[in-house]
Amino acid sequence: MMNVQVQKAVVFIEEAILQKKLDVSSPMGIISAALGIVQNIGAMTLEEQKQITLKAIERIAAGADGISGTDDDLIPVAVVQKISALLNADVVGSILDFIGNLPVPKEIAVGCAPCLSMFRSKVVPKTEPAPQSTPL
Repeated sequence: MMNVQVQKAVVFIEEAILQKKLDVSSPMGIISAALGIVQNIGAMTLEEQKQITLKAIERIAAGADGISGTDDDLIPVAVVQKISALLNADVVGSILDFIGNLPVPKEIAVGCAPCLSMFRSKVVPKTEPAPQSTPL
């Protein structure tokens, strides 16, 4: 089943790259867009989403010849290495958990980072003002 999800992700992410809707020089931009695409493929855990995202990005990055580091690569090798490091070190998950646990209205959180809509978050009702933060 995961292989089918990876193939679907490859198609949609590759289309976004080819249509210049995705900046291939930005690891965080790619992760954000790819996680959003993977989330729309079907219900799965965050860990499965990250695995599918990484596999899809690695396949796309290799280009038509299937070999990374050649002229036909859609995503530079250095960017793929950064993406892999970010996802494997769970930096992205930690950031998303931190942001997801902030008591802010959902509309603001999703507006600031659209990929957050897929993650659990504690939101305050729209009628309550968000608590004011105190300077450190």
